[in-house]
Amino acid sequence: MKKPTKYLTRILNNELTGRDPSPRHIAAIIAGMVVKHQLKPGVQLPTQRQMEIGLNVSKSVIRQTWHLLRQHYMIIDTKKSEGTYIIPELSRALEKRTRWLISQLKVPNYQAMLDREYIPGFDTSFNREVSKALSRSATLPFSSQRLKVIPDLITELMRVMSRKMNYPFTGEELYYTGGYVELISHICEAFSSARSIVAMIEPASGIVWNAITRAKRKVEILGADGGAELMDRLELLCHSRPVAIVYLGAAPYPLLTEKSQAVWDRLSELQQQYRFKILLDDRYPGLVPCPNLFERIQPGSNRSVILVTVVSLHSQLSGVNVVAAYKEDISRIKKMYKTRLQQVDPSIGYGLLELLKKGQLNQHERDAYIAIRSMVSAAKKLLQASGLFKTEFIRNQQGYFFYLELLDGSFHRNVYKKFAKIDLFVMDPSAYRCGPPFQNGILISLAYYTLESTMVKDLNKLIVNIKNMKK
Repeated sequence: MKKPTKYLTRILNNELTGRDPSPRHIAAIIAGMVVKHQLKPGVQLPTQRQMEIGLNVSKSVIRQTWHLLRQHYMIIDTKKSEGTYIIPELSRALEKRTRWLISQLKVPNYQAMLDREYIPGFDTSFNREVSKALSRSATLPFSSQRLKVIPDLITELMRVMSRKMNYPFTGEELYYTGGYVELISHICEAFSSARSIVAMIEPASGIVWNAITRAKRKVEILGADGGAELMDRLELLCHSRPVAIVYLGAAPYPLLTEKSQAVWDRLSELQQQYRFKILLDDRYPGLVPCPNLFERIQPGSNRSVILVTVVSLHSQLSGVNVVAAYKEDISRIKKMYKTRLQQVDPSIGYGLLELLKKGQLNQHERDAYIAIRSMVSAAKKLLQASGLFKTEFIRNQQGYFFYLELLDGSFHRNVYKKFAKIDLFVMDPSAYRCGPPFQNGILISLAYYTLESTMVKDLNKLIVNIKNMKK
């Protein structure tokens, strides 16, 4: 069969109209075409250069798209000197998993950048083990393949969470589900009324905001500073309006500031006084350190706390969300789960169970964190050495995002258009309701980089462009 260059680029251009042509979107569209049989098994895809020209995007975008299709969806294969092909056979289990993965990505790209569900590139060496674990579910009895919740997986998650949180969780205090947005929405519905307020202590991106507003709840953002003023604002809000939930984000936003033990003590006092729930959104456990928070608040023993986290950073496993809370709160979430929440595909659940039992997941997570921190350390040195940016933001950076603000002057008003051709992700912080202290700079993401040398090259390109714009 001929390479479907014109056909594929025409479909993609139509689908991407009005949206950013990001690797995330392009890969999801191609994967959807495969499961809909618009692209047949074994067909040869255009070259990366042809795709680059046909979609008018950078080489990096296509390279990252191919990476997602190969490692995340597992539906393409590249043969040296021959080209890239759709895999020759799409099994029923793989088709079902692909549809589930696509459903997890139905979030606009500008929102997803600060809510990345996984970090591509750090799981390549682990893919073979994951693929073998996921394939085992195909040999299970049909009754097992239809299970919505796998009891043995709850048991393994108890062990993992008990070790991470230093608290002996029981099966009644844990649950797992897919559909992160739906989960946050239903937690808001279950533990707040239409007249009450959800207060957000940290700035959050659009996906979190939309999850709360989908539940038809009003949101108040209190800010991001770490001092007593933050708790003063919360107390004033609680005194004037009914606050049902206080949202705390421990995701890798670059805007978090370290809070003292006194802040957490005050939060606990306000919770006891005003009886709100504390929603801890720790979707990247181990990536952003929150020792003061998690040493003080234990979801299982504290009836005020609901913890949402993910089990793995791996691209195929990161859609599984774990909820830890007091058993009566978990019971309320279970009732909503049975009828409304998005289900985790059983093949994902059984694969995750096998990896947890063998202890294979732990080493992968440790390796991923080491790689991320090494990349971030190199970026910090380069950004500080440039002499262009305020160092306090670089010094207090979290996760794999950086907020950059110029030491002298401000960014050009067309800064995002100017940087459109640079491979590094450059974003507008105002799109994420970050608050007044973070409106004069830009956000950059290192999420897609697997090689430090590539990241350094692109970062140098960004610095040169900024210097040229200042002249």
